[in-house]
Amino acid sequence: MTVLALDTASRTTGYAIYKDGKIIAHGAWKIDQSKPFSDLADKIISALTKYGVTQIVAEDIYKSQDKRLQSAFDKLSKCHGVLNLISERTATPLTLIDPRRAKREYTTARHSHKTMSRAEQKARMIRAVERLGYILSTDRNGNKSNDQADAIGIVITYLRAHKLPVMHPVDK
Repeated sequence: MTVLALDTASRTTGYAIYKDGKIIAHGAWKIDQSKPFSDLADKIISALTKYGVTQIVAEDIYKSQDKRLQSAFDKLSKCHGVLNLISERTATPLTLIDPRRAKREYTTARHSHKTMSRAEQKARMIRAVERLGYILSTDRNGNKSNDQADAIGIVITYLRAHKLPVMHPVDK
């Protein structure tokens, strides 16, 4: 089984590839804003081909009641349309993971994520992934990629739910 996990977005999409019991690749794709949906599709199809992906797992869309986030929701909906089309055309199963579930399960937070700021949720996920030995890329300001961390968390949540083994860099 080869799994492509995605933290899909229209500007930057985090990805992680699971194969043979370990995460063999992870990173973040910068999406070309002049053609965001075709660029996202090209990157996903390229990963499916390169790694022989047999399962796609992606973070589902969380519909916030905050009206200021409507534009982000609309863009994510379109990205999910791209995912569904690729899944159908390539006959690669697609599983969606609730983002709150992944963060809750993976960061093992003892208190509600509702009371944490979005920045703290991101920081917790980054720390949890780094404790497993994954090295995340940084942007030009030195900020670590929460997109990569989320993709790794998504694949681990999927693997745990299906009782599949995963060896992390710290396990070596």
